[in-house]
Amino acid sequence: MEAAVVQSIDALYGLLRWDSFALEKEDKKPFANTPLHIAASTGQTHLALEIMNLKPSLARKLNLDGLSPLHLALLNGHFDTVKRLIQLDSELIRVKGRGMLTPLHYAAQTDDRVDILAEFLFACPQSITDQTIHNETALHIAVKNRQMRALTVLMGWIKKTANNESYRRWMMAIPDDEGGNTILHVAVLTLEHEIVKLLVSGYGYVNKRNLMGDTPLDIVERLAPSLERVTIEKILRNAGASRGSLLTNDCTLAEFLISKPSCLEVVVQDVLLMVKGISLELRNIVLVVAVLIVTATYQAMLSPPDGLGGGGGGGGLSSLLSANGTMSSTFSTNITHVNATILASTDKGSIVFISPLGIFYAVNTMAFIMSMGMVLYALPEKFYVLHIALVCLSVGYALTLQLPMWSIVVITVVLLGLLFGHLIIYHISTMTNILGNRYRMQQRLVKSGGVDQG
Repeated sequence: MEAAVVQSIDALYGLLRWDSFALEKEDKKPFANTPLHIAASTGQTHLALEIMNLKPSLARKLNLDGLSPLHLALLNGHFDTVKRLIQLDSELIRVKGRGMLTPLHYAAQTDDRVDILAEFLFACPQSITDQTIHNETALHIAVKNRQMRALTVLMGWIKKTANNESYRRWMMAIPDDEGGNTILHVAVLTLEHEIVKLLVSGYGYVNKRNLMGDTPLDIVERLAPSLERVTIEKILRNAGASRGSLLTNDCTLAEFLISKPSCLEVVVQDVLLMVKGISLELRNIVLVVAVLIVTATYQAMLSPPDGLGGGGGGGGLSSLLSANGTMSSTFSTNITHVNATILASTDKGSIVFISPLGIFYAVNTMAFIMSMGMVLYALPEKFYVLHIALVCLSVGYALTLQLPMWSIVVITVVLLGLLFGHLIIYHISTMTNILGNRYRMQQRLVKSGGVDQG
């Protein structure tokens, strides 16, 4: 302790020569104001790093006030010490002190610490999900303290680094345990219209209900008349906010599990098992085989095999029609190797026959569509450009058939349906996983009968 006070590394090692168990004795105390706490709280960066290097476990120890060395360095404004400590161990940002407040929560309390707040987020991205004893994230802390810049930094981090919109929405909709209020509920209560506007435009749930069944619009309508209230109400209504009484009740997790799955749920589940349950190795095999089939069928459409009326000019449909002799000349001359008719009738009107070339194009097209669908489902969901390119290729294939325009439109709609259906199912599965985690975090709300409107 004397070495920490006199800011001397030499004094520290002099102490260790006299008693090599000095730091070990400090570490055995469950709660203590260790030399590392003193060095960090007074901004003695080099001494703090030396002690932390010798005894890393002291960096996670709390003093009698429930604060770690990183907490103390941050609260006392020694930001250089803070940066050097997290360089050695970034997980110190997630150490929970009194009230389960982490250094990230303290950094979000004031706009004066936005630079170190950004440093924390880049050093330890997972820290943004940490919650206090009141189930509050750093977003709640920033909103409750009316810190616009800190909130903007946090939301900017979520927007620019989150993997998908579902995760961003989930972060915005985490309720605290003081009535189940989201950060949008809290912002409405603080009458900060700029914060409300920022949250509404940043993936906020404008119709999320708290434990009392109130949406943000319900809360603002009960506030005392003021200019801020009018502004906030206008922002919410423009964003599609509604009263809680006008919303349908969502079932609880238990009710969902008890309910009988619908036919649509069974189909979606089977598709999810095919899309998400497939291993990487098997996915690669499927892609290779499907791409080979797509290539072969597309090439076959442009150059049909000899003997079916294409390419080689021998036999095929033309010779078949000539052999019958009864086909009208107009009809036969209009048939090309890319415009085959499966069913055709003679002039006598009583004979109907199936064209070999037409059958070839029919089965070839079926193989192309099925393999193209497998490519769409096997490709990673993030490569939207490749999905769109495959749809364009499929439309080009349909154009080579020289079908009526309405047929081309139908084929295009079906392909787009497959594409967007695939993407929608992917996002549904992602949301299902997120909601499952969210329900596990809110088990006490389910037990108390709270209605989750997420």
